[in-house]
Amino acid sequence: MSGTPYGQLLGHVPRRRWTDQRLARVHQSMSCFLLYLGVRRRYPRLTHHTIIVGPRYEGLVRDIFDRKTLAGDFSMYVHTPSRTDPSMAPPGCESMYVLVPVPNAASGIDWKTEAPRMTLRILDALEAWGLDGLSGALEVREVFTPDDFASQFGATLGNAFGIEPRLTQTAWFRPHNRSEEVGGLYLAGAGTHPGAGVPGVVLSAAATCHAIAKDFGFGEA
Repeated sequence: MSGTPYGQLLGHVPRRRWTDQRLARVHQSMSCFLLYLGVRRRYPRLTHHTIIVGPRYEGLVRDIFDRKTLAGDFSMYVHTPSRTDPSMAPPGCESMYVLVPVPNAASGIDWKTEAPRMTLRILDALEAWGLDGLSGALEVREVFTPDDFASQFGATLGNAFGIEPRLTQTAWFRPHNRSEEVGGLYLAGAGTHPGAGVPGVVLSAAATCHAIAKDFGFGEA
C-alpha cells in the first residue's frame, strides 16, 4: 500500500514484486503500549527482566492478532535496568519501562481516549502484583502508543516489530536486502530479510553490508 514507507519512497517507481497491492496484503505485526517510569523508591521484587503473565494465553493472543480488540486483561514485560546498574536511577529510585502487547492500528482503537485508561489499568495491575505505592511514587511517566510507532518511526499500522513473522513472510519471502526494484538501493531492519528481533536485525545489517561490498568490489564485509 502506498501508505507504507516503502510505497511512499518508491511510489514513482514501476514495481514488479512489491507493488502497492502486494504491500496492502502484507500482515503487520502487533503493536505495544509502553510506559516509561521513573520511581522514587526501590522494588527488590523486580529483576532486570520481569514477565507478568495474565490469566489467559490463547484468548489474549486471539484478541490481539485476530479480533484486534483491546482486552480487559493483559500480560506485561517489565524492564528495570536499575536492578542491574544502580546508576540508571538516582539513589533509592528505579528506572523501568512496562511493555504490554496490544493490537496494531488495524483495530481502529482511539489511543487518545484509551491511553489514559490503559495507563491507570497497568499501574493498578502492577500494584496488585506487588509494587505497593507505585502510582504515588512516580517522578516520571511517559506513554508510548501504537500512534507513536506510526508517527515517530513510520511503522505501518503502528506495528512494533515490522512484518509479521508467519511462514509466508519469513526469511527469503521478506523484502530482500538488495532491492528487487531499484539498483543501488539496499534495505536493512526488522521488515527485511531475515526477520525481526535484535538477532534478526543485526543479521539483516550484516547481509546488507555483504551485498554492498560485493556489488561495489569492497571485498568481504
